Amino acid sequence: WRPAASLGKMAAEASAVPVKGEAPPSLSGPESEPFWRRYLARLGALRSAPDPSQAPGGESGRRTELHLVFDQLISETCGPAGAAGKEAPRPEDVCDLLVQACKLVPLNQEHLVNKVCQLIHHLLNRFQVTVDDENLKFLVPYFISALKQCSSWTHVEILQALAASVYNNGPKCQKVG
Repeated sequence: WRPAASLGKMAAEASAVPVKGEAPPSLSGPESEPFWRRYLARLGALRSAPDPSQAPGGESGRRTELHLVFDQLISETCGPAGAAGKEAPRPEDVCDLLVQACKLVPLNQEHLVNKVCQLIHHLLNRFQVTVDDENLKFLVPYFISALKQCSSWTHVEILQALAASVYNNGPKCQKVG
């Protein structure tokens, strides 16, 4: 966990907004590695942080940080696919990032559940990723638990994330259940 004062610094580091006249940062090819590593590192730091209820800002600061990270991921991955003719991020990197994000979102935080499901739906569709067996074994039970525990207003986003995750994975889903 990081104090609220460093949230702005982290946002600035993660957003990488180009100066007028410069090309926007690429999300694909070798240049995308820092992009994905940056977010994987941020999520990893949040996972390894001490209990947020014991830190200044508490759980509220952690929720704010997660909302910020998820919003930045969504906004940085919008735009035309294959910009500048480069390849999309590796599917395993996308899946790893999504599973790490889910591990940070407890089901009693419905706004965050909704946001992480938006992120999953967006990234899987944006990069046309088919989720592998290992990650599917984590994501499907997460979605089922979310549907059972969260209010009905979250169900549309949860079901969209579930649909994007199981797309092209019908035979694998029999093994998960």
